[in-house]
Order: sequence, then structure tokens, then C-alpha cells
Amino acid sequence: MKMMSGVNKGIKWLILRENTGRIRLEVSFKCTPAVQSYLLELAQQHSAIQRVKFYLNEHRLSVYYEPGERDEVLAWLDCINVDELYHIYQDKQEFTALNPGKIVTSQLCKRWVYLLCVPKSLRIYWTLGKSTLYLLEAWRYLRRGQLTIEVLDCAAVFASIGLGEVASAGRIMFILELGERLDEWTISKSIHDLTSSLDQEHFLIWVENEQGRRYQVMTQHIQVGDHIVVQEGEQIHFDGRIIRGSGSTQESNLTGEPFPVPRQVGDEVYSNTTLESGEIVVEVTDAVFNSRLEELVKAIHQSLGAQSANQARLYHRADSLVKYNFLGLAITYFLTRNWGKALSFLLVDFSCAIKLSTSVTYLTALREAMEAGVIIKGSNNLDLYGKIDTFVFDKTGTLTESKLSIAKVAPFAGHSYQEVLSIGACLEEHLYHPIAQAVVDKARDEGITHEEMHGPLVHIASRGIKSSIDGDEVLIGSEAFIHSEGVCLTQEQIEFADDYRDLYNLLYLARAKELIAIFCIDTPLRENAIEVLSQLKSEGKRIVLLTGDTPERSRLLQESVDFDEVKTQVTPQDKVAYIEAAQQAGHNVLMIGDGLNDSIAITQADIGVVMGEASDIARQVSDIIFINDDLSSLYTLKDLNQRLDHQLSRNLHRAIGINTSLIGLGLMGWMSGSMLATLHNLSTVLIVADSFKLEAE
Repeated sequence: MKMMSGVNKGIKWLILRENTGRIRLEVSFKCTPAVQSYLLELAQQHSAIQRVKFYLNEHRLSVYYEPGERDEVLAWLDCINVDELYHIYQDKQEFTALNPGKIVTSQLCKRWVYLLCVPKSLRIYWTLGKSTLYLLEAWRYLRRGQLTIEVLDCAAVFASIGLGEVASAGRIMFILELGERLDEWTISKSIHDLTSSLDQEHFLIWVENEQGRRYQVMTQHIQVGDHIVVQEGEQIHFDGRIIRGSGSTQESNLTGEPFPVPRQVGDEVYSNTTLESGEIVVEVTDAVFNSRLEELVKAIHQSLGAQSANQARLYHRADSLVKYNFLGLAITYFLTRNWGKALSFLLVDFSCAIKLSTSVTYLTALREAMEAGVIIKGSNNLDLYGKIDTFVFDKTGTLTESKLSIAKVAPFAGHSYQEVLSIGACLEEHLYHPIAQAVVDKARDEGITHEEMHGPLVHIASRGIKSSIDGDEVLIGSEAFIHSEGVCLTQEQIEFADDYRDLYNLLYLARAKELIAIFCIDTPLRENAIEVLSQLKSEGKRIVLLTGDTPERSRLLQESVDFDEVKTQVTPQDKVAYIEAAQQAGHNVLMIGDGLNDSIAITQADIGVVMGEASDIARQVSDIIFINDDLSSLYTLKDLNQRLDHQLSRNLHRAIGINTSLIGLGLMGWMSGSMLATLHNLSTVLIVADSFKLEAE
């Protein structure tokens, strides 16, 4: 079909291809996620448009419509508002488009226009009026008995006015305001960088209406009561209730357990979990997209307002230096009777650089941690880490992998190892859950092929699979499942199950009502668990294992690591009691856990750490999250703690050294007041800029 093009108020579009019910377009604007949301919302106003599909090429899209309603698509294109698109781009790019160079250039241009266009007489009144704002700000702190940088700035402005140098006061206020704008941008950028890796891009998901028609909607437009469609292997992005279908969900984020949970009509499902088998339609009960991650981002932002003890100490030290500026002013004037030299102490301060660089240094440390897969909820936790002397570990899901594996395969009834593993993998490859994947992975690792050999397959949620091979019924699943299907175990098989039941989770395979294999399912140690524990031990730290597992399941770990203490089959209350006792003995305790049962102990510890796959409650009450599920993140914390201390000390020495030199130049009369103020603000910006990257000692 011949290509068509069109123009709508500056928006160009070109029809690349057209079939019955579909038009593929190229548009002159970028279809970013925010623009996609706008276009989809607009498409909902045109009932003939069934769905809109976007591509990696952000300038191309396809529109699917009801046959005979092509004009509706053209009408939709005509409705696209160029001003709306402009605002979408502006909102997204407004912050990222800014940088210190643009801020300085913009402010200088405004200053130049002001000096050029405003008469000198009016500038005097404007300066005097503006100075009252500095007076009010200074008075706010003086009423509390605080001598801060704001008081120092006010004194510099009014000292210039008192000397009859109103123009100089105007220049000082301009330089101070420019510094404030740069400071605001610096802090905003630090916070933006810190949380940007958790920002969630919205995307299209399937929704079903009351008539059963399915269409795609951007996630930010989902509302309570909408019916979202979740297929096997997909993540569930909203809390809700199943109204149709059934399946198994992976809820390790909530419970810490790696085993799938059967779900059917009427059951609740939760955001940030995965549907491992089946297909479900969910009625949304909470329209917050990925609400657990949303809560995490909020927690991070809230934690930024809480200073660590070390940060508060540095802030207090910075403010305490202000009084020496006034003391220097008084002594200099008393000795020289020269206000120009005395004003050097008002135009240059130590407080500003120290306070700003301290904030940025902590934010930089938190950002670097996040980039390394570690979320630290508050700078106080990073300070405290250097004082930790006792590390308490849970076992399951912390020192062990959340991914299941086959530790042992026991064939029976004359069947070979290869044969039972091939049959098991052939049946389990059709399911999407950890136990099934463990069997398939074991066959793959052993180089055992498992071509399709079975008949129709029936999956019975949370119990097992039923099928047939060469006319024989085959079953794979739990012990209760095979018993319910009439399979009886021999004495040898009963003894084997009794021997290994305490060590592993058991999976049973039967053929023709006869048990032919038992698979022992294990959660293996994390790859670097022993290395990390040994390293902590070599550094003189106390390492303790508190687990609800049996002594048998913990034996291998105890043989590999020289723990200071090991307690098995402990309850959540036992863990809390142990940590309390250690703290009363003078120890600083860090607890690493993952399950719901660990949440109280994690709260009690001086620092509570969880893995990324930890239970939902444990993640919420923790102080630090290893979202990369890597125990070596403990090294990251140690490194950050050391580099943070080094950078804070470096900033302090630089601020005192540079600003002392500037005051000295002012006392010798080698620099004007405006030049001193300019160089002081410039040095502050440079010290703060250096804090965007922590340097090693």
C-alpha cells in the first residue's frame, strides 16, 4: 500500500506499512516511557483502537484497530498535542539538563541584564530591600542562640552597607546566592544519583475488561479494581486477589522460603513476587506499582534526613568555627583600624565548605554502595560498621543459596541413575518452579538427555505431576502425593527416606505404582561463604552461627568454618536473647538473616543486614540490604567505611587550609572583598566536587 504522511501542529508522522486492522508508523518525536503512557491514555479515548505497540526504535509504533475504523487512528494522531509532548520531555529532562556551568552562565546573564537595564538609583533600593531577607534569616538563628553561617553572611552584607559600599553589598549577595544555587544543585544531584538505580521505569502490562477483552496499559495507569493478567514466569507487580485461574507463586521475598506456594481463586497475591506456573487474572487491591520497592525508595529518602553521629559532630564543629570569624574581625579592626582588612573574616568562612562536603561525601558513599549492590538506610549505619566486632549469621538463605540443587539421586527397583534422572527431567522441564529446575539442571550437568517420552501431563499444584510412559503411569512429587496415588514403599526405601529426611527435602518418582527413585533436594552453600567467614575470622571478628536447622544439616558448614559459637534449632526468641546478651557484654553486633523469623533479631542488632531475596518484613526492618545477594558485600562496607573517613578528613583539612590562606591574603590587602567572596565560593564548589568520588588512602 502506498505510504502516507501527515503533519499535526508540528508533529510529523509517516505510515510505513498498513494491513487490515494495523498501521505501522514513524513519528517525529521519541516514544519514551512517559510519552508511551500519554499516547496509550489518549488511545483509550478512541474505542476502535485495540492496542498500541512500541519498538526499540523509539520513533516507530504500530496501532491495531477494529476493521473499517481506520479513520479513528488518523483522528487519534490528530489529537496528539505538541505542547503536552513538550511538557513531558521538560519534566523528564529538567533536572538532568542542568549542570554547574549552565547555572553559573544563567545567573551571570541575569546579573548582566540587571546591571544594564536597572538604573543605579533603583539598584540601591533593591539591594537595601533584599538585605532585609538576610537580616530576617540571621535573626531566626540568633533567637535560638546559634552563631551560624547565615549570621556571618548577614554581617558581611550589612558591614558593606554600613561602609557606604551598597554596590559591594549587592555583589556579595549575588555571589552568596550563586553559591546557594550551586549548593542546592549539588545536594539534589547527590540524592538523585543515590536513588536513580531504584527508579522504576513503567511499562505495558496486560489488562482484561469485563467483556474478557485483553489490552495493554502502562503500569502507572493501573487502578484499584482493574483486572491484570499474569502468565507463567512473569512478575506480579501489584497486590491483588485471584479472580480466575490458578498457579504457584515464588514468594521468597515475603517468606524467605524458596519453595513455590499454590494459589487459586480467592487467594491473595503480592507485588514483587513471581508466578512460576499457571496463569491467573488478578483484581488489583493496591495500585502502587511494585509497592515493596516503592516503600524502599521512600525509606531511603527519609533516612537522608537523619544524620549520623559523626555527621552531626562535623556539622557542629563547622558551626563552632563561625565565632572565630567574628573574633578575627574584632581583633583585626582593633589592631589595624582597617574595615577592609577586618571584613576578610566575614567574607570567608570555614563552615560552608565543611557542611556541604560532609553531606555530599555521605551521599556519595551511599550511592557507591548502591552501585555495588548494597542499600544502606542511613549514614549512621556506615559509621557504625567500623565498630562492629561480632557477626551473627543465619544459615538458610543467608549462607546457603536460595536456588535449590540435587545433592543425591537414589534409584530403586533395578532402574539406573541415568534412567531415573532422564525421566525426572523429562517430566519436570514443563514446570517453572525451583524443584523442577533443580532436576532439569542436574540432568544437564550430568550430560543426560531427556527427549520427550511421556504422554499428556497433569500438574497438581503443590503436590506433583501425573503422566504416562509406554502405557505405565508415572508420578513425581511429594511423599504424600505418591501415597495418595497408591504407591507403597519397600522397607529399603522407607529406611533411606528416614535417613535423609532430616538432611534434605525429598522428591519421589514412581512408575506403574512402584517407587523407582528418590531425589534429595538441597540448598547449597553460597560460593564465597566460607571465604568471607574465614576472612572475618582472620580480622579478629567474632563469627556466630544461629540457625533453626538441625545439627545434621549444619554439620558441613561447621566442619568448614571455625565459628566462635554455633547454635542449632534455635527459635526467633533465642536469636534475640543471644544478641541482647552479646550487646550487654559490650559487643557491637551485626546480624545477617533473611526470613520472617529473623526480623526481630535483625531489629535488635546494632546493624541488621538482609540478602536481596529476604522476606518482605526483614527487608523493611533491616538497616542494610545486599540486593546482589553477595556476602562479599561485607568487604564493600569495610572499604566504604575506610574511604569515607579518609575523605571527610581530607575535606576538613582542605577547607581550613584554603580559607585560612584567603583570610591571610585579605589581611595583607592583596585582594578585594568581592574577590575574596568569589574565591571562597569557588573553593567550596571545588571541595564539594571532589567529594563526588571517595578516594582511597
